[in-house]
Amino acid sequence: MPALLDKSSEVLGLLAEHAATLAKVGPDVQSLIDDGKKRYRVLEQADATQERARGSQLPAAVTGFYVQKAKLYTALKIINSAGHELADL
Repeated sequence: MPALLDKSSEVLGLLAEHAATLAKVGPDVQSLIDDGKKRYRVLEQADATQERARGSQLPAAVTGFYVQKAKLYTALKIINSAGHELADL
C-alpha cells in the first residue's frame, strides 16, 4: 500500500503541475485532481487503520522485539553518522 500511495501522490503532483496544459486537450483536469486527492485520502486512512489494527494484535514479545530493533537501528545510525564525520576531518 505505501508504494501505491507514493505513486498516487507523485501522479497527482504531476497532474497539478501540468493542469493548464492538460486542460487544453481534455476535460476539466481540476475535477480529476480533486477526485484523485479524495481517493488518496481514503486509501491513506484505510492503510493507517490497518496498520494500527495489525500493531495492536501483535504478541507482547513481538512488540518488544520491534522496540529493541528500533533502538538498535537508531544507535547504528548515530554510529554511522559519527564515522562519516570523522572521515571528513
